[in-house]
Amino acid sequence: MAARSARARFNLIVALSLGGQLLAALAVGLAFADVRGAARREAGLNQQRVALSALGEAALALYTHEAHTYIEGGPGHLDHLAASEARLEQAVATVVGLPLPGEAVDELSAALHALSAERSHFATVVAPAARAGSLDRAQATTAHAVTESLAAQAARRIGAAMVALDGEAARARAEAQHATRRALVISAMAVAWGALLAWGSARGLSMGLIAPLDELGQVARRLGYGERDARAVEAGDQEVAALARGFNQMADRLRADEEARVRAERLAALGELSAAVAHELLNPLTVILGDPRLKEPELRDVRDEAEHARRVVVGLLGFARPGEEPATTVRLGELAERCVERLGPTADARDQTLRVTGEAQEALIVSPSAARQVLDNLIRNAIEASPAGAEVTVELVSGVGVRVHDRGPGLPEVVRRRLYEPFVTGRPDGTGLGLAVCQRVVRSLGGTLRHDDRPGGGTTATWVVKERHA
Repeated sequence: MAARSARARFNLIVALSLGGQLLAALAVGLAFADVRGAARREAGLNQQRVALSALGEAALALYTHEAHTYIEGGPGHLDHLAASEARLEQAVATVVGLPLPGEAVDELSAALHALSAERSHFATVVAPAARAGSLDRAQATTAHAVTESLAAQAARRIGAAMVALDGEAARARAEAQHATRRALVISAMAVAWGALLAWGSARGLSMGLIAPLDELGQVARRLGYGERDARAVEAGDQEVAALARGFNQMADRLRADEEARVRAERLAALGELSAAVAHELLNPLTVILGDPRLKEPELRDVRDEAEHARRVVVGLLGFARPGEEPATTVRLGELAERCVERLGPTADARDQTLRVTGEAQEALIVSPSAARQVLDNLIRNAIEASPAGAEVTVELVSGVGVRVHDRGPGLPEVVRRRLYEPFVTGRPDGTGLGLAVCQRVVRSLGGTLRHDDRPGGGTTATWVVKERHA
């Protein structure tokens, strides 16, 4: 699974958080909209009840004036009748426009219609007779009974409508309370959802960024305390993995630089020691080897050992001061041809074929003896490692340098790991200084030296040249 980008992770967390908050806000808004709707409905029902109550009071006031007119038989209450009628008409107009329950509306409308007919009869018949003082008492008693019955019926209908409104109001109140509780629950859930998103966001950032950065800090502290093998885990988000990879590369370079510095200091100290030792031993060995008595057959072993000691001393001198003459321009191809020509008799003596292949135009600014020392060592090692009848090839590769191919037994792993260190050799008669000298010269020129297994058996020594012009 491909590593996720930290920016993508952050964008996803933000999107989820915003989306969750928007959904929670929408749910809370809808819940409170239900609360407001229920509250408005309850308020409307209360207004309807107030209007019905006003209608009942207006009808009762009108009936009171009419009843006193019937009882007294005179015009004493007729002056108040107009105001009561106006109040009743206003109350009726208000109630007619209300959305009352269906049955209550029908029954109340019938009662109001009957009451309106009675009012018309009172205004056209009873009121004029009362003003004239000619109201018949028997007819007045009968009309009073009818008016009282209609007023009572209207009061019952108004009361029934108010009871119906009270039921609707109770249901609206219960609905408002339920909507309020639902809104509170949804609000609490929204708060919990926000807290969960915040926790998830913090955990996601912690796992994706903070924890890897903390681990990287711990690795940096271990590296600072001298634990040179401490490395960060290259995992997690792309940015964090890239940071860990860059940190590991930096740590690798630091270790390589430190190893190179230690190696250079050790080689420099060894070079100074080698120069001192070689200077003290070379003259006595030259005197010993120049003694004609060593030519006696019985002293052959002594002469061979002295010659080996001299080679070691010469190698020490080469290691301490490789190529001391002034640097000049050396063509790599010409140098290889001269080295092969010089070492050709050695290869012929072992029944081997030594040849140069390819072309190389690289030019070096180097001490000629130092460059010759490198190629001589590489070619001589190839000759000594290869069996009789084998072919040793010096391959010139333009843009690379020189490759020397042999058909020897290859390099043991224990030797390969320390191949370029002084006094490390895979041959019983080797000094272990040749490749150490080569490595010093090649590095001083900015190039590299390596030895690889050759397909089919043997070893390929490659001198990668960094071209330098005068």
